[in-house]
Amino acid sequence: MKTLKFFNRIQWKFVTIYMLLILIAMQIIGAYFIKALESHYANNFTRSLEQQASLLVYSIQNYLKEPNERMEEDPYKDIDLFVEQMISTPHIEIQVLDQNGVIISTSVDKHSLIGQKNTQIEVKRALQGTRDESIRINPKNGHRIKILALPIKVEEDVIGVLFLMASMEEMYHTIREINNIWATGTFIALVLTGLMGVALSRTITLPIKEMTTHATAMANGDFSTKVKVYGQDEIGQLAATFNYLSERLKQALTENAEEKNKLASILSNMSDGVIATNSEGNIILMNQCAERMFQRSEEEILGTSLKELLFFSEEIQEDNLFEKERQFLLELDIEGHEMIVQLNTTPLMKEKQFLGLVAVLQDVTRQEKLENDRKEFVANVSHELRTPLTTMKSYLEALEDGVLTDPELGPRFVKVTQNETERMIRLVNDLLQLSKMDKKTRQYVQETDIKRLMIDVTDRFSVQLKQQNIQLTLFIDALPLVEVDRDQMTQVLDNVISNAIKYSYEGGSITITGKQENEETLLITIQDEGVGIPKSELMHIFKRFYRVDKARSRDMGGTGLGLSIAREMIKAHKGSISIDSDYGQGTTVSIRLPMKQGEGERES
Repeated sequence: MKTLKFFNRIQWKFVTIYMLLILIAMQIIGAYFIKALESHYANNFTRSLEQQASLLVYSIQNYLKEPNERMEEDPYKDIDLFVEQMISTPHIEIQVLDQNGVIISTSVDKHSLIGQKNTQIEVKRALQGTRDESIRINPKNGHRIKILALPIKVEEDVIGVLFLMASMEEMYHTIREINNIWATGTFIALVLTGLMGVALSRTITLPIKEMTTHATAMANGDFSTKVKVYGQDEIGQLAATFNYLSERLKQALTENAEEKNKLASILSNMSDGVIATNSEGNIILMNQCAERMFQRSEEEILGTSLKELLFFSEEIQEDNLFEKERQFLLELDIEGHEMIVQLNTTPLMKEKQFLGLVAVLQDVTRQEKLENDRKEFVANVSHELRTPLTTMKSYLEALEDGVLTDPELGPRFVKVTQNETERMIRLVNDLLQLSKMDKKTRQYVQETDIKRLMIDVTDRFSVQLKQQNIQLTLFIDALPLVEVDRDQMTQVLDNVISNAIKYSYEGGSITITGKQENEETLLITIQDEGVGIPKSELMHIFKRFYRVDKARSRDMGGTGLGLSIAREMIKAHKGSISIDSDYGQGTTVSIRLPMKQGEGERES
């Protein structure tokens, strides 16, 4: 198992394969080289042996062809001399045989061999006139010997044979030494190759190890370290790409976390309850507003069926909620607290497959109450107007029919009619007074220090700003005196700054600037970082009683008339007011006033 673990590392795999390649290459080259070397030595050995044998055969042929007087005394003495003088190869045995194969001269052991007959196959072939050779193993010492048999001819007649046996051990000993040198060289080459392979593999495996370590750190959320780039090769490019990937992944995770925090913040600060379900209709998400509505924590409600939580009536089919968007009112009784909720449901679909449901719950209890109050108010006003009108009509008809001439009833009927008329006038005056309180049409224009006015207005909100941890910053240039109605401008700034504070997140900031936009216009901007207003709602924002977020406005004490009043007052100053906003992007209110107004008291 340790061996298997050892080869689990790419570094040792690389070194092993690298060494095996070198070893295989060395073995193939060595086998070819040794084979060629052995063939070369053997050919040289044979060639040298044949040259010497041929020379000896030639000498013997001449000797036998031209006999002299000594041949009669000792015919083979000169042959022995030829054998001793002409053969220079060591470890060689020479036999000269006559035409019958009998040894007549030899280089070794003359007394025991001379006169003996050599019956080897090579000799027989040589006696027949054919040169023959072979390699055999000496049974005494196991050495290889070269056997060569050459016929000795005189005028095409075989008169003898030259038989040679030469040991090849010295040649093969030299080859073995060369083999040993080759093996030693191969071993040294493998050692050097291994060391170089380790060094080379480290240039590959070291960056990979660092990238592995960095990847593990990244998996644990640590993106602070970077992989070292060792060069501009493929490994270096991989390391650089890995660092880039790390930065992109860090950025993506950061953006994802920010979006998640934004979503959590939006859900947390929404004035409407939000509930999400899975495909089975069980609740998987609930924001804080929904928790307050149902007076239960998210942990208690998770996994509960939406139908069980909202107590759907029999008229509402739960299956229909998953098919299309729906909107309806629900009356809930939560621990004795009656609540009217407007429920908006949106199914979540992907490729026509139902994934879940998002339900937005808006507490419209106060809205419904206000609507009922409005209806009751209209009914009361209608009743109060109709009553004197009915009375006046009946008495006037009576007067028309002749009661006017009656000295007793005439004055009394006229008095009743007069009283009812005054009653109706008082009612109308009361309604007009309410309208005047909203619009404040009378203006008292005077030179006013706008900078001082803005500072005084913002000072009144210091406690509220501190309670909500909102930072308010003023950037007001030195401004000339402007002719405005101080009370009305105070009310305008109160309304706008109050809205900015109401719709800002805790810990946010509000920036108020005042500057002279040009020679004729003064510009005041109030910018917040709050919830903002959807673009689609901006065209309705100045309508009376219009609210973008009705539940939130009522919770914060809004009436829906503040911006309408502000616009009427700014218009009375021949100025303009505009709003630039988007949902979740904050709001900027811009007020432009002319630098000069009419003098004195003015009614409009």
